Amino acid sequence: RTSGVPTHIPSLNGLTRGLQAGSQNILAARTSRGKTAFALNVAHHVAVRTGEAVVVFSQEMNKQEINDRLICLAGGISFSELHGNRDIARVRNAFNAAAALPIYIRDAAATVPAIHAKVRRLMTRRKVALVIIDYLQLLTPTGRSENRTQEVSAMSRGLKLTAQELGIPFLVLSQLKRFEGNREPDLSDLRESGSIEQDANTVMFLHSEREFVDMDPNVP
Repeated sequence: RTSGVPTHIPSLNGLTRGLQAGSQNILAARTSRGKTAFALNVAHHVAVRTGEAVVVFSQEMNKQEINDRLICLAGGISFSELHGNRDIARVRNAFNAAAALPIYIRDAAATVPAIHAKVRRLMTRRKVALVIIDYLQLLTPTGRSENRTQEVSAMSRGLKLTAQELGIPFLVLSQLKRFEGNREPDLSDLRESGSIEQDANTVMFLHSEREFVDMDPNVP
């Protein structure tokens, strides 16, 4: 039974029982492997199913790019349909469906304290079901650290404490560092990992058999 916030993937819900209140959930993959697409599918599913707010802090894409993806998701249309003006009524319906979603996009440079303040402010107006961070390594650090790993660890810990204080699940996207060999990724592959895995309630990896082939120099 799903006791937390459900994703759009039933098998994942079966493993996690949904994204639990106050939890930090890491979604990690190499560059251009679909982290943002996965996260926006979760955002859309949660907003539609619960009617509650989802906040997306996007440091990877600007607000217009995120909006375009949500319009396509909400209207079941492709990017070519959205920008091709072939079926104006279909595109208008997609716009209206996306506009009705309680998804709030923030694409300005974000720090952990700013994320905390913006989510808390929204919580005074409506219930927030989920916060998505895209992605951890692009957040702006506060204070001084001896190295990049300590910076990222401090931000990860700050997000974890924020999730716990607010009682909202956080889905935090993270980069994987490049690694050699034809294998599945593991916790040691988290970029500037530090304490990321210690702070996380769950760590999920996106990968594919095609990715293994791409990394294998012996496969043409």
